[in-house]
Amino acid sequence: MPDALRLAGPPPVAVDAPVPCVLYPGAEDGPVYLNFHGGAFIVRHPEQDDHACRYLTEHAGASVLNVDYSTAPQSRFPVAEREAYEVYRWALRHHDPARIVVGGFSAGGKLAIAVCQRARDEGAPMPAALVAAYPLVDLDLDLDKGSGRVAPWLLRAMVGSYFAGVAVDDVAVSPVRDDRLGGFPPSLVLTGERDVLGPSGEVFARRLSEAGVAVEHHCFPGTDHAFTHAEPVETALAALGMMASFVRSRGARASSGRLLGPGASSGRLLGPGASPVGQSQARTPANTSPS
Repeated sequence: MPDALRLAGPPPVAVDAPVPCVLYPGAEDGPVYLNFHGGAFIVRHPEQDDHACRYLTEHAGASVLNVDYSTAPQSRFPVAEREAYEVYRWALRHHDPARIVVGGFSAGGKLAIAVCQRARDEGAPMPAALVAAYPLVDLDLDLDKGSGRVAPWLLRAMVGSYFAGVAVDDVAVSPVRDDRLGGFPPSLVLTGERDVLGPSGEVFARRLSEAGVAVEHHCFPGTDHAFTHAEPVETALAALGMMASFVRSRGARASSGRLLGPGASSGRLLGPGASPVGQSQARTPANTSPS
C-alpha cells in the first residue's frame, strides 16, 4: 500500500453484527456503505481496505461497515455469500434501504453482487446501489493464463479451495451468466485494462445495461487488478473519487433511519461506547479530493 493512500483518523469501532464487522462512522444523514474486501476468497484481511473505507467516510459522508467474512480453507462456497447477505439483512433492520449501498473489491465485488441476487430472489428490499471494483464475475477461467496480480497460482488456490467442486455455470458462482439482472439497483463497475478479470467485468457491466439497469462503467487504461490499492496513486485516487461520488449521490436519498455509530441505540456497539479497533498511524495525503 503506497503511503500516499493511507489515511489517518479515529479508529473504527466493532459492532454487534451477525458477522464480525467494524464501523467507520460517517455523517448523520449520509449513506450506509457495506464494504466487502478482496483476496480471492482465501485472504481474510479486511484491514486492507482501511484507506478506502476512510476515503468513503470523508468524501461521501458514508458510514462504512467493513465486513470480515469467512474464507477458505476453513469455509467454502457459498459461506461468504451467505454471510454477506446476513450483514445486509441486519443493516436493513436499522436503516432505510434507500440509504444502503453494497460494494466491494475483486472477490468482495462478487459478494456485493450476490447480495443483490439474493435480495431479488427473496423479494427483499434492494439496496440503493451497487459498487463492483474489478469484480470476480465468471469462474470459467483458464487457470494457466493468469497474469500480473492475478497469477495462475492464485486462481488455482481460489478454485481449488473455496470453489472446489462447484459448477461454473451456476449464476450464484458466475453472476455474469445471470439472465435476470433487470432488478438490480444502479451500479458502478470499475475495471482495469490489463486485469485478467477485466473483460468479464466489462461484459457484466454491459449485461446490466442491456437489462435496463443504470450503469456507470469505467475502464482504467494500462491498469492491472487492485488498482485502487496500488501505484500509480493518481489512478487509485481517481477510482476512489468515482466511488465516493457515486455512493454520495445514490445512497443519500432518504432521510429516515439512524446511522450506526456512537449513541445510536440500534447500533448495539460492543462495550461501553464501542470498542476501538486498529489504531492507524498513517498520515493523510495532500491530494485526496474526489475526481
